[in-house]
Amino acid sequence: MKRRIFLAFALLLVSVLESSADNLVARFDLQVHRFVADPARHRIYASLMADDAVAVIDSQTRLFTQTIPVGLAPAGMALSPDGLSLYVALSGTTRVGVIDLTTLATLQPLTVAIRPWQVAAGLGNRLYLTPLEDVDGLIQVDATTGGTQATLDPAPGPQGLLQISSDFTTLYFGDARVAPSTLKRYDVSTATPALLETSDPSTTGNGGVDLKLSHDGTLLAYPNVDGNNADPASPLTDLIDSMNFSMRLGSLPIGAQPSFLTFSPDDGVVYEHRAGAQQVSLFDTATAEQFSALPLLNDTLSDLITDESGRYLFVASEDFLDIYDLLADVTATFYGTTGELTSFQVPILFQPTTIDVTGLPAGLTFDDATKVISGIPIEDGTFEVVVTAGDATRAVTATLTLVIYPDERAQNISTRANVGVGYHVLIAGFIVSGADVQDIVMRGIAPSLGSGGESIPGLLDNPTLTLYNFLGEQIGSNDDWQSDRRADALISSGLAPTNPLEPALYRSLAPGYYTVQIRGVSETMGVALAEVYNLGGGESRLANLSTRGGVGSGDDVMIGGLIISGTDPAKMVIRGIGPSIFEFMLNDPLGDPQLDLYDAEGSKIASNDNWKDTQEAEIMAAGLAPRDERESAISISLAPGAYTAILSGVGGTVGVGLVEAYNLP
Repeated sequence: MKRRIFLAFALLLVSVLESSADNLVARFDLQVHRFVADPARHRIYASLMADDAVAVIDSQTRLFTQTIPVGLAPAGMALSPDGLSLYVALSGTTRVGVIDLTTLATLQPLTVAIRPWQVAAGLGNRLYLTPLEDVDGLIQVDATTGGTQATLDPAPGPQGLLQISSDFTTLYFGDARVAPSTLKRYDVSTATPALLETSDPSTTGNGGVDLKLSHDGTLLAYPNVDGNNADPASPLTDLIDSMNFSMRLGSLPIGAQPSFLTFSPDDGVVYEHRAGAQQVSLFDTATAEQFSALPLLNDTLSDLITDESGRYLFVASEDFLDIYDLLADVTATFYGTTGELTSFQVPILFQPTTIDVTGLPAGLTFDDATKVISGIPIEDGTFEVVVTAGDATRAVTATLTLVIYPDERAQNISTRANVGVGYHVLIAGFIVSGADVQDIVMRGIAPSLGSGGESIPGLLDNPTLTLYNFLGEQIGSNDDWQSDRRADALISSGLAPTNPLEPALYRSLAPGYYTVQIRGVSETMGVALAEVYNLGGGESRLANLSTRGGVGSGDDVMIGGLIISGTDPAKMVIRGIGPSIFEFMLNDPLGDPQLDLYDAEGSKIASNDNWKDTQEAEIMAAGLAPRDERESAISISLAPGAYTAILSGVGGTVGVGLVEAYNLP
């Protein structure tokens, strides 16, 4: 059975340093479908399917310059061989849009025989189109008239993937959303296309997601939803010889549900995303080994591309176009535990020739090849580690703060409180520590709270759940858990709510700070439970957590559970915050909070009203003194076990409160 475990951390005062904040240099509110690079003009073009337009980004200044209305639902794009035109597959019509790249004006669109999904431009004014729908074929059309010249495949399946060689003589097609998936290679050097090769479908997987050809034309990367059929238990993205599909030149161990990828301009690095993961993995093309990872602000992508210099990575997500500097100096905070195997991926996003590391604590070592700090820490404390990496033309410094805890930690949270509207919604904050993506389940429980025999009046009828990143940007939401795109994973985890009206999210989150908000549908109110579960399986942990919500009287106080794991006592500071919330524009804070701590037997083991009354020196020495004298704090050493923290108002007063707990190194 999964246990509900609570460890809180200050929502309002926390400062999280992570590599995504350092590397992110631009963000645009654009819903991008696909990218195309125009190195000669230092531009990146992005098709905006929902806006019926193409966006133009200056790849040198990283500035958005304009959008070009082009027609219904633009999908794939392709530069003409002479670089003068951009062809755009308009999947909402039977047309291909044409943009003059000298003037950025739209030209007369081409009327074609199918609703096109992807387009490739070839020699002799020829275009190659894959169909949106499975009733149409892969066709060759005249780039001046749109007339069909040849059918390469009468039934290729819907939304197929295209790549064309840099000399425009070889066309590659990959199945998408088809099981099993196949690759095909065509000679398109003349007006009569010829099929040269078809892959063995037993080795290429099911449901192609992306197809990318290396810049030198030697490698094809073809990630599939189900990975490589040759080894379905260990999904891979194969690097395939572009002239002999039976030859695998490497396999990228990206894991389950590989997603979009791109090659660096020199083809030395493959950048690949895994569906649901909030990071891009970096692989050395020559060895197929991962050597770094770039944390992202989103976990659902639609394309990746680098600029012509290879310094900037353009990332298309559900809601934004983000640009990351791969050579930025970075700072990051990682967490570990004494006596436990620890692994931190240092965010050096290129392959340097020299690396210098200083400040490693005893028990940890640095691997130059993988850029990973690993080992078993011997002593707890906070350490500053500086990694300087460079080559003949560049240098990057990563300044890392390593927080090593003693061998006792709490992992998950659950807090019950009143859910109101506005500032009275229930908010749970948590930090994913370390360097690994971690599988997290978040739930909003209310209707089922009364099903276990306990009478709880005023339950929230229909809760909703929203997930935000550390910038306050929404990255996930759910109303009824069965509608979540990873509902099957919720069931497999054993954490699917028992009531279909209760929300839940199963997400793979990169290290960073997150908040979960629980509110009622149509601003309804009532009692609910916010839960965050760390499913484990990696070196990352939930380091610190917090909950803010409405504190009532009687049964409507805020209740949080805390479990200490390990074998040794944990030094904790637990706080009840109210009056100082007013500083953060909350106009009805809990005026005089009271904090009580109970053990598993229900016995009160500590209590505090005003923090200066009992442990002032100890709390100040920990650097955790509340801002207001009326706020509560308890410094205590807790043996492994279960505890309950209750936040209430003195004299039955009510308001918005924040309950926190800090696990001290």
